[in-house]
Amino acid sequence: MERVMRRRSTREPLSRVKLFDRIGHLARDRRGSVLVLASMLLLVAGMSLSAVFDLSRLYFARNTAQIRADAAALAAVLPLDGTHDGLERAREAATQAARQASPEGNPSSGLRVEFADSPSGIYREHPPTAENMRFVRVVCTTYVPFTLLRTFVPQNRSHAWAGSTAMQGRKVQFESGLFPYAVLAHGETRPHFGLTQGERYALHWPEQPSLAAKNVCSGDASAAAIARATANNMKGAGFIELVSANNVRRTILTEYQSSLRRIGDPLTFHPGLRHFEIVALNERIAQDRDFGAVTYDEYTRRGEGNGRRLVAVPIHSGYPKYQFLEVGAFFLLPATEYHEQSDDALCAEYVGPYMLGSTRRGAAETGFYAAALVR
Repeated sequence: MERVMRRRSTREPLSRVKLFDRIGHLARDRRGSVLVLASMLLLVAGMSLSAVFDLSRLYFARNTAQIRADAAALAAVLPLDGTHDGLERAREAATQAARQASPEGNPSSGLRVEFADSPSGIYREHPPTAENMRFVRVVCTTYVPFTLLRTFVPQNRSHAWAGSTAMQGRKVQFESGLFPYAVLAHGETRPHFGLTQGERYALHWPEQPSLAAKNVCSGDASAAAIARATANNMKGAGFIELVSANNVRRTILTEYQSSLRRIGDPLTFHPGLRHFEIVALNERIAQDRDFGAVTYDEYTRRGEGNGRRLVAVPIHSGYPKYQFLEVGAFFLLPATEYHEQSDDALCAEYVGPYMLGSTRRGAAETGFYAAALVR
């Protein structure tokens, strides 16, 4: 019995030594570690590729959202004309522009269009008044579903959004874009300088204006207006560009200018060439899809015009300075209103502010406006 116990006691220390030796041997054994390390690296690489793939899609979506927002904002400012109908047309234009700017041809998941009367004003989707609303802010939102990254993150998608603000920006210097006539102001104060919206005024005065001859425009039918138009023996005032048959046609059809013009500069008048003026005016009127509307209200009510009959005309102070005061939008009358064999005035209807590229007037006070992003 004692011999057996002695034998067991001698074996136990040996067994423990062998166990510790085997554990140490396994700890020092490098076989199979490459496989474990490779598996971990593959897992990390898979996560990285998933993140790169989905984050690149998110980055592309945000860039696309910015393009959509810019296009929508610029399109939305064009129809603004100070009316609630103009606000509705702006929303429709923004939606259509965002759709066209999309690579897939689809509208954004979300498009919010807001309006304000100043860049730092309160932007509202439905402002209480449409008057002077010439700033538009568009926020474009789209959702990007995760494809691989959702294996590692709790959410299944992320959203990309971008915002853009555009305005009807007023211009005071012109290299081109002005009609080759200037209309006489009937007052010195803004916003209309004594002119009445919907009334007709002379683009080109007759040589001998007279109330008795009834050869003046309805808005100029007063002795005071005729006296100012003929002051200092001025005859046939109105045309402000260089006179030649080719230049008359070019300036009327393309708004080409032979010189730079700025608000405040003096204007110089030339006699013009009535025959070539009438021919060019009729040609321009015929280029409009709605060449028959008699008034601007009728023109906008039909909604068929392309804007060729809306022109940007300088308004001047008259004698003695003939100062360039501002630009107004004027509506060309039907071709039947312009007669070559007569001494009648060449008239146009005063509309208000001019908006470049639009088929309607602008939303602010009288002036020349163009769509621009607010940076």
